[in-house]
Amino acid sequence: MSLPTKATPYAYGAPRCYTFDMGRVNRIFVETAMTSNKPSILFRMQPELRAALEQAANDQNRSLSNLVETLLAEWAKANGYLKAKPTKPMRA
Repeated sequence: MSLPTKATPYAYGAPRCYTFDMGRVNRIFVETAMTSNKPSILFRMQPELRAALEQAANDQNRSLSNLVETLLAEWAKANGYLKAKPTKPMRA
């Protein structure tokens, strides 16, 4: 599906936030700058698992992406696939 060529600036968003009239439903699209140089990964999961992870992320005030990255990093460290970053000693 291609987007309409005429966009209306969205009143309550960032300067690059637009609504598109797509018939019965207006879609809101936000242009964001990629500020991270982290590679991305796409994978599929069961809807029940996604709902559980979204709830856990919401309960911890995190994004779903941050929660999944944290869980995977903890697993990789616990199983010896990822070395833990050295911590600075506390001063007395």
